[in-house]
Amino acid sequence: MTGMMCIQMMMLMPAINLLKQKLLDVLNIVFHILDFPTNELKTKKWITKGIKISIKHRNMMYKKWLTTHKGEDAVKYKNYRTTCKQVVEKAEHDYYKALFDNKSHSIKQLWRNLNSTFSLTKNKIRTSVSKTIVNDITYTAEKDTCSRLNDYFYDVGKNLTSGISNQLHDFTKYCHVANNNSMFCAPASTSEILMIISCFKDNKTPGPDNIAPKLLKLISTDVMEPLSHIFNLPFSSGLVPQSLKIAKVI
Repeated sequence: MTGMMCIQMMMLMPAINLLKQKLLDVLNIVFHILDFPTNELKTKKWITKGIKISIKHRNMMYKKWLTTHKGEDAVKYKNYRTTCKQVVEKAEHDYYKALFDNKSHSIKQLWRNLNSTFSLTKNKIRTSVSKTIVNDITYTAEKDTCSRLNDYFYDVGKNLTSGISNQLHDFTKYCHVANNNSMFCAPASTSEILMIISCFKDNKTPGPDNIAPKLLKLISTDVMEPLSHIFNLPFSSGLVPQSLKIAKVI
């Protein structure tokens, strides 16, 4: 039903928005949203399971306050937030107190804990230049080497532009006679769309529309006709919407 509605639409953006919204609605109905702990909570070893539950409950109280805008909900949230903050701070204090307790750990273990906490043993690679040769002259002092490098990179742009001719050329002499019928874009077929979707990698992240490649593979036969219609509309209308120009780069 949604595919037929998209095909009947001759305006590009309404067709895209309709197909996207219907897919997301079905996705939210079929697949439940799960809350995963963030990387920040993973690195904080003093955050126990009970504290995570408290943090989740605090967030739910905050959402409720934003929804109702009631004063009593605001008071409950702020009081619970204060208590939750005190519990987290105490858990952090107790964790580091036990980690650096000199009564239960040896000096060697204390240093290991210190290095693992503050990353004091990270390997730092430093490249040093012993000498620099410029115009058959050798420089060994660090100050002279820095000066020669600065002089070289400072004059890179000027040296490159000095070798470019300043003579102006008329670009029209490179252009041939215009031919309005010199280019033709074949319409996107359903078989072509199926072939492209089948080549998607399942482990790739979804784009701005949050529709994963694996999901597109599962429903490819159902959306191939609406997608073919949407991809061919820019050819017939001469307009490419902004949403088709956006990419999510990671």
